[in-house]
Amino acid sequence: MFNDKELIQIITGHDAVINAFNPFQQGIATADGYQAQINGTESLIGTIKKAGVKRLLMVGGAGSLEVAPGALLVDAPEFPTEWKDMALAMGIVLSILKN
Repeated sequence: MFNDKELIQIITGHDAVINAFNPFQQGIATADGYQAQINGTESLIGTIKKAGVKRLLMVGGAGSLEVAPGALLVDAPEFPTEWKDMALAMGIVLSILKN
């Protein structure tokens, strides 16, 4: 699914990479989309490092953000069910980025 060698060639010499990858809108089943989001982020980070790019900007939603101390928006009862899997995956992506 990810072509690291080709991506390295494309991004080498650039100042930043902007990632707005959303496998959930690509017709990928939910469980596969969840894993694709996580695997794609890990792959992208490794590829960016190999290419020597210093900045990664990620586009994501607000589901993984705290709405009160210790309370995530994704866990709120009014959070849309159809967005929950993507929000949970992006919460893991946020942890990966923080590390």
